[in-house]
Amino acid sequence: MNSIGYLAPRNVARYFSASILMTFALFAFQACSNANFSGSTEQTSTGTPKDDHAVGEIQACGSVLRRLTTGVKLIFVVDTSGSNTGFYGTDPNRQMRRGSIQAFLNDFGSKPNFSWGFVTFASDTATPLISVNSLPVFSARAADMQDALVAFASVPDDGNTPYHNALDAALTAINNDVGSATDKYIVVFMSDGMPYPEMSDQQLASDVTAIMRAKPNQVTFNAVYYGPGDPEASQRLARMVQLGNGVFLDTNANPNGKNFQITDVVSIPGQSCRR
Repeated sequence: MNSIGYLAPRNVARYFSASILMTFALFAFQACSNANFSGSTEQTSTGTPKDDHAVGEIQACGSVLRRLTTGVKLIFVVDTSGSNTGFYGTDPNRQMRRGSIQAFLNDFGSKPNFSWGFVTFASDTATPLISVNSLPVFSARAADMQDALVAFASVPDDGNTPYHNALDAALTAINNDVGSATDKYIVVFMSDGMPYPEMSDQQLASDVTAIMRAKPNQVTFNAVYYGPGDPEASQRLARMVQLGNGVFLDTNANPNGKNFQITDVVSIPGQSCRR
């Protein structure tokens, strides 16, 4: 990910050619190798792995979430790198990132069994917007999540895309949480590009696996890719999601683009959202 708010000439060319190459990119995306991750990452037309949580089958997840009375603990891990902003920014006014999360909070903030976490990542660090002693935590107060969204509005989009720091922050929040064996932890990871500093597939797999093992059978890892058409970046996130038993959305392959609901991009540990 470019570490500044403007694009280098070669990236400008990529943006101008994105619409021409999109069809090729989507086919190439589905054909990418998954040799470094276990399992298949065959995609649906919405960019979701063809598993038990395909986007076309998860519209009932909102209903499932509303019915649950056990603890549901969501942590949003959100990219604030420099490529989000500027003339060619991927989400310059935060309409997608903040808007989708705010809409979800509006719907579920009154649920007494919900807890909330929020982490941003950019440059060489991950920053918890809900924290205790500077460590990321879950809060049962929807007001804390609303405050985090207000704070998010003033966080500058700048710098690189440190996946490892972001994933480690999610791991810390889950590891340190004192909950019950029935609690359900849902990680929602949003990024517009490749990890930088660079990470190998093995490193990414190790980080996701550590999150899953923090609370065995209680965690799902879900992700949204919203950058320009880039099969490599998109496919890597899709493979991470498969390890996390989650839902993946590439907004380039979504009929509604960057307009989606959080309930459409999450799976719930131990629950089926099939109709």
